[in-house]
Amino acid sequence: MEVEFSDWRPGDQRVYISDISKAHQELAWSPQVSVREGKKGLYDWVTSHRTLFE
Repeated sequence: MEVEFSDWRPGDQRVYISDISKAHQELAWSPQVSVREGKKGLYDWVTSHRTLFE
């Protein structure tokens, strides 16, 4: 997968943080993996499915 970096555009969202408090409150749900584990899992999945991104 080719990666390209450019300057920020006027409407770009620089940071996104999900508020999962309602899911926790309504469904008694909490994440079962850490952010580090989740990022590694996503990276591993993407690298093993490269053809989907070509």
